[in-house]
Amino acid sequence: MPHQSIFVTDDDQPYVDLVTALLIKAGYPDVVGHVGDDALLRICDARPDLVLLGVNPLHAVPDWTTLQALRHHLSTHHIPVILCSVTLPLIESIADELRLSNCHTLEKPFTRRALLEKVVAALDVRIRGGAMLLPQTFQIGDRVRLVRHANGLAKGLSGTVVWVLTTTGCCDVQFARYPFPRLVYTGDLEPLDRAKAVGQA
Repeated sequence: MPHQSIFVTDDDQPYVDLVTALLIKAGYPDVVGHVGDDALLRICDARPDLVLLGVNPLHAVPDWTTLQALRHHLSTHHIPVILCSVTLPLIESIADELRLSNCHTLEKPFTRRALLEKVVAALDVRIRGGAMLLPQTFQIGDRVRLVRHANGLAKGLSGTVVWVLTTTGCCDVQFARYPFPRLVYTGDLEPLDRAKAVGQA
């Protein structure tokens, strides 16, 4: 079985060097460390099995932008991500959405054991996720409705599917009352035509 590849990116070179060395020593020889603004391009080119993405609280917008881009790019949307940050309480406020998009969290500073446990768990999800059977299959442009409360969204909201993450069983849905698409598990949705038919019965 080929070695699983890991991409480590952060704005701190000593941190990247340390994590890369720890992972290689732990038995993951295919590790790429990266510091810089072109992380997305490098990840798209490398197509690793796992990404460790550092989130800097002082300039978190670029890091979140990278995560969003990874989730919407055809070649990277399926790759599990571990978000590494000192601001874990803030990240945990959107834990449900992160979990649905195959994102794990790891609070800095962390121990070697905590790092390796997260890596093993994330890679295991990637391996098992390839055979996941989805409860619903949607396409971009489908009109859908929430059948239960999910991720802070009220049951009954209707919207339009704008992106489908087939390996994680989720899709991005644009609801009229929200400025940005929201990530929703497909099992929490039903086709709007079906919902209308049930309502008319």
